Amino acid sequence: MIIHGLIDENQLKTGVRADGTIYSFTSLITKIASALVGALSATVLGAIGYVAHAKQTPEVVDGINMLVNLEPGILLLLGTIPLYFYHITKTRAMQTSEQLVKRQNELFCLV
Repeated sequence: MIIHGLIDENQLKTGVRADGTIYSFTSLITKIASALVGALSATVLGAIGYVAHAKQTPEVVDGINMLVNLEPGILLLLGTIPLYFYHITKTRAMQTSEQLVKRQNELFCLV
């Protein structure tokens, strides 16, 4: 819903429907973030002393616990910050859709 609202807002402002570009950019960011998380996780595991196929010390177990519980929670909270700047309400989305339909109908009347 958020991306769809952004696509409509962008079309209203620019006059160009950029679905593919916006979805591709979203996919790219997701892939980059996934790669960074994998690399960061491996680095943190090494930093806390993790040794594969070995009995882990209590410090390493605590570090793993923080890595899989605390870190995602913090990142989730940080991820909500952009939502503060998202001002597309249901009413605004409906108005935008109505304006786009009106523009489209005007274009079809000209043809």
